[in-house]
Amino acid sequence: MSAQLSSSASETPHAFLTTSLSLIDGLRAQNRDSWRTFVGLYAPLVVRWCHRQGLSEADVADVAQEVFSRVSQYLPRFQKEEPTDSFRGWLCRLTHHQIADFFRNRDRTQQAQGGSGILSWLHRQPERKVIEPDAEDARNEEHFLFHQAVQAVRCEFSDTYWKMFWRLAVDGVAAPAVATEFSTTPAAVRQAKSRVLRRLRETVGDVSV
Repeated sequence: MSAQLSSSASETPHAFLTTSLSLIDGLRAQNRDSWRTFVGLYAPLVVRWCHRQGLSEADVADVAQEVFSRVSQYLPRFQKEEPTDSFRGWLCRLTHHQIADFFRNRDRTQQAQGGSGILSWLHRQPERKVIEPDAEDARNEEHFLFHQAVQAVRCEFSDTYWKMFWRLAVDGVAAPAVATEFSTTPAAVRQAKSRVLRRLRETVGDVSV
């Protein structure tokens, strides 16, 4: 994808990240390609959440590994209970639970090694608060997932096909104008948009609506 195309959208089109369960289904079926896609998309977000909670680089690697193990274990239980529920939100909560477990285990280890003195110190520490992503963080994360999906599927389409999709779906140019620009029909332009969107949804695998 050219630099011009990758930078032409100021915001992630919300429609790109909606109602795709194909990646989730692939993970549940233990499909290798689905897991490879999942790790590529979401591992950087898990690392980001760990850093937000103050974990060191060495601890982040251990916690992230455990998070993905928990995903495999608990994914069959994932379901949308509310319209606003999303897989990314579920993964974020799972990560925060694992981070909390990490700190509890670390504190118990310090207590065992330090005796009553370290126990007294631990009791004086304020309860560790989970720093949830705010609205800006959530937007940045959605943008990241969108661009990761773009990189993953871009090679599947010709330059012309991709540019027609981008002009219509991202730049917001009307289909007849895009058709004139590429010497084709509005129906062909809309078809390009539909096919690329379908692949993006299959790849990004987020189920927020």
